[in-house]
Amino acid sequence: MKKYKCRMCEYIYENEDIPFEDLDAEYRCPVCGADKLMFDLYSFDLVIVGGGIAGVSAAIKARELNENVSIKLISNESAIYNRIRLIDLISGSVSMSELLLYKADYLKSLNVEVIYNKEIKNFDFENKMVDDIKYDKLIMATGAKPFVPELDVDKDKILTVRTIKDVIELNKVVKDDAKVCVVGAGVLGIEVAAAMTYKVMSVDIVANGDRIIPRQLSKKGSDILIRHLKKKNVEVIFNSVNLNDYDYVIVCTGVRTESVDKLEFNRGIIIDSQMKTNIKDVYAAGDCTEYEGKMYGLWSVAMEQGELAAESAVSEELEYNGSKFQTKIKVAGIDIFSVGDFDRETGDIEEVTESDKYYKIVKEEGKIIGAVVVSDNNKAMDILSEYRRG
Repeated sequence: MKKYKCRMCEYIYENEDIPFEDLDAEYRCPVCGADKLMFDLYSFDLVIVGGGIAGVSAAIKARELNENVSIKLISNESAIYNRIRLIDLISGSVSMSELLLYKADYLKSLNVEVIYNKEIKNFDFENKMVDDIKYDKLIMATGAKPFVPELDVDKDKILTVRTIKDVIELNKVVKDDAKVCVVGAGVLGIEVAAAMTYKVMSVDIVANGDRIIPRQLSKKGSDILIRHLKKKNVEVIFNSVNLNDYDYVIVCTGVRTESVDKLEFNRGIIIDSQMKTNIKDVYAAGDCTEYEGKMYGLWSVAMEQGELAAESAVSEELEYNGSKFQTKIKVAGIDIFSVGDFDRETGDIEEVTESDKYYKIVKEEGKIIGAVVVSDNNKAMDILSEYRRG
């Protein structure tokens, strides 16, 4: 229930029968006589659906901004964990406990109630209910699910990598003599293939187009990474293959967001510059969202949007202008950095290849508008500093 506090005398208005917003403009504080405009939102029931980085970041930020908000975080999984380190669980470089993003007692110490293993059956926006849980404000951080296209292969051979359960299943069934193919050459596909070489002798990747990791790498950068991968017994194949020749096919062809009835949806849940959806008091953040036609699908953006959604819900003051497309990752042990419009072939372009290092900088009117760097962190940081200065 929403509660409002008088700034003059700290009287708290709480009345389930007459919400504060429905009071007449002439309402006065019964203690000090201050008018309605002197009241601030003091406490309310905030429900966050989604236990990924967007949802967790929203919960932590909301608590930071208001110690009185009642916060419930609903997850359809059994733990709050670091999804981007699932790859390390495949390679065996981390244990299950090391994968946990926060220990259970941390969120508890913030007075955040976490509800685990709950699949939402009904969103009742009119009555502000998520199944049987009442909310005043709701943040949708429901993420996305793996997209598995129609493939000419036995379905029993298909594996995905999105959740802990997926990785547990993969580690259980794939033996060291298995012949494995990864379909999809984005960041996840490349990382999965490299991690799998710790389990099997070699891995093939089936890629579309003319490069791997096309959102983060130029063609020359892709060529260098392919050479690195070959040294790790990962073969990239740009032609079609017979998937039935493999024991297992790991599908990494992107994700899809599920729509929710009554929420405006295109490829994702559409949000405005205040992280709001088309329904009052419902916000969204992370991989499930679409802002001005963009879906980012990046951990850093999901974290940023989660915090911003909480800020908008709690303080009701925010102006989101989209996130900058910036990636700094380590793929198969290789550092990759990209920012902005690096794929442009017009303007002032500087492109350098030195053995296993590569960078490309695109400038316009003397300013960096895009860049990509492979295997050179110092160069990447110099470029990022200049890019941010504009």
